[in-house]
Amino acid sequence: MPPVGLYALYGAGFHRPHLRGGTVHDWPLNVFSVQDSSDQLPILRAIATSDLHNLVFQADFRIIPAVMSPPSRPT
Repeated sequence: MPPVGLYALYGAGFHRPHLRGGTVHDWPLNVFSVQDSSDQLPILRAIATSDLHNLVFQADFRIIPAVMSPPSRPT
């Protein structure tokens, strides 16, 4: 199973760079300032979440370690 991936690329024929996940492709990347880069965080989270969702469907939910670990109890 491949890991969740986040990539930035400037593909041939693109007018601007794009973000990409391992299984989720080509989200426009418009960064012209520091604030623009901060504004990309929700998009990076959405790509990672979408990638994880697709990987679960390729395998099953047990690829997520937190699902298989029992909850810790406070002492």
